[in-house]
This record gives sequence, structure tokens and C-alpha cells, in this order.
Amino acid sequence: MVVGTVGQGGSYVRGQQAIGFIEKYATATDRRPLLEQLIPGTEDYFYYSALYHQTPSHAAGGRRGPEAWRTPSGTTQPVNDMFARQELLEYATNPQQTLAYLTRELGLQLSHAPPSRDRAATLSNKFDNAQIELKQLIDQ
Repeated sequence: MVVGTVGQGGSYVRGQQAIGFIEKYATATDRRPLLEQLIPGTEDYFYYSALYHQTPSHAAGGRRGPEAWRTPSGTTQPVNDMFARQELLEYATNPQQTLAYLTRELGLQLSHAPPSRDRAATLSNKFDNAQIELKQLIDQ
């Protein structure tokens, strides 16, 4: 029997096909009782409670969950993932904030100058067919 973990808090067992927490959470009609099974203060508790608050029926609490997990010493990858997810979910209501977040997180520099039009103005916009005539090419 092979046992391992998959993602946040899920487990799998080959052969017996045990259902892990991920599957229970994904298929549950009411996820609140499942959150009570997790230990408060753990990464799994944070991840699934933040995910729970980010669903459309609980969207008002989405920002509240991840903010509580920021510490002076930094954040973990699941916390960063939930912040990113929340920013993307809020695009419809606050696109400027989401775009500012993406620009900051991805390190986008959009201050470069447009291509120069001066060079294009000096180039010919007509093709001289005499340059590719067979007789001209043979003579060269």
C-alpha cells in the first residue's frame, strides 16, 4: 500500500481508494462542518477557511481570512496563493487594484517608450520590380 499527500491536507491510498479531505471538501454541499474538523492555526485550516470565504455565497468574508494570517516574519505559499486568488476574484469590482497588484507582483515595467516612427518614415513603401528582373539578376 502506498500512502502520500496531495496538495493541501489531502491524502490518497492506492488500492483501497480512501477519500481524502480534498475530495470531501470538493464534493460537500455544506463545507462549514468540514472546516470544524481541521485544527485552527494550521496551514490546512487557513487554506480551506480562506477558500470557503472566497466562494460566491461567502464572498464578503474573503478578504478577512488571509489578512489574519499575515505576520511580521512573512507569509507561506498557501497564504500568498489565497491573496492572489482574492485579488483576481475582485477584478470585476475593483480592476485598478487588481491590475496594480499584478503589476507589483509580476514586476511589470510599463514605462518604456514606443517604437520610433522616424526610421519607418525613411524607408521606402514601394517595391522596385526592376531590381528582381531576371536579366538584371543574370547580369550581376
